[in-house]
Amino acid sequence: MRALCRGALTVWLLATLSACEPHGLVAWQIDGIDDGRITLAPLQSAEALSLLVTGATSGRKNAEGKWIEDILQAINPSSGKLIWRFKASGHLVGPARFAEGKVYVGTQSGYVHCLTASTGKELWRSYCLFPVTTPVTVAYGKIFLGTEDGTIRALSAKTGEDAWRYKVKRAAEGPIAASYGRIFFGTWDQHLYALEGRTGQLAWRFSTGGLLGRSGPVAGYGKVYIGSWSSQVYAVNAQDGSTDWQMAIKGLPDGSSPALADGVLYIGTTEKQLYAIDAKKGKSNWVYTARDAIHGTPAITANRVFTTSRDGRMIALDRKTGKAIWEYPTKYQISGSPAVYNHLVFFGTHERKLYGLYDHDMGPILWAHSSGDPAGRRQEKETSDFAKLVSRLSVAWWEPIKTEMGL
Repeated sequence: MRALCRGALTVWLLATLSACEPHGLVAWQIDGIDDGRITLAPLQSAEALSLLVTGATSGRKNAEGKWIEDILQAINPSSGKLIWRFKASGHLVGPARFAEGKVYVGTQSGYVHCLTASTGKELWRSYCLFPVTTPVTVAYGKIFLGTEDGTIRALSAKTGEDAWRYKVKRAAEGPIAASYGRIFFGTWDQHLYALEGRTGQLAWRFSTGGLLGRSGPVAGYGKVYIGSWSSQVYAVNAQDGSTDWQMAIKGLPDGSSPALADGVLYIGTTEKQLYAIDAKKGKSNWVYTARDAIHGTPAITANRVFTTSRDGRMIALDRKTGKAIWEYPTKYQISGSPAVYNHLVFFGTHERKLYGLYDHDMGPILWAHSSGDPAGRRQEKETSDFAKLVSRLSVAWWEPIKTEMGL
């Protein structure tokens, strides 16, 4: 064992991994990151991925009542070594986003930062007048986000200048999905919205009969899927907003945005349930019951479903049956989502630690980018050069759509 120190960041390399070692073994652990939100991206090299990690889940103020500034960190996922750090203008909202060699992230102080991915150097920042309330989404050459005044904003990804704005009755807090040339998001006014990505024009609005809080939608198969506080999961036609199916669930999807892989929708609830739902039929394939609430979005591989629970457990499930294979207990709450890469699963806790655990039987990755916001991403296996790269690394990548696609 050896310790590597970089300022307040301490890394423990606890094991040399091989296929014969047990599941759930700690590969490395980092102190100083409170409930980290994780994004995977090729920051420095087209031959390898890196972790982008943001800080705590809620804003914090100092004795003078000023917002404490958060740090965005880029970390080597294999070793846990720090690549670069960026001090933001305030509390970071949700995970950062990567697109075309740049990193984007919003803050509760009302700024959106654009950084060079390889170095963390700031290229521009844009002030949105009000605190940012949603993770940013990158698509169609724009940055999409929601602010506290109930405005959905589109900024130029190149310059940060305003492209358009759309006003809703109550603010959005969940991630924004981008697909089919549109963006999709839920708000506290109980509605799922579809706006045209280029213009911000309303395409349709769908009432879910319940609040839509920190959970966002995901698009696929010509549909938009979302969980509501009415204890229902909906599949809505992406073109006209009509209901394809709805299914009752136990509890509320609070922070757990649905993950979509191989025709199956996965979503967690406050009542300890993780559902695997047939995305076409709206029927449950299996339900796993944890010991506490599930607030994160699961990460999916060919053989595993990885999820976290509020009582501080990382849980690996058999993807076909939903039965638990192994779990790793920590001492503190987990409300974020896991991310997976190269036989490692990553997650953060409220004890200010970031973990990398080993699972040699996880199989090829189907939902590699989890980080609390898989919404608005689609698999680009055949058309994306980056997808070809990560395919060689036994990863299937989900990246923002760069062009408008027909329904």
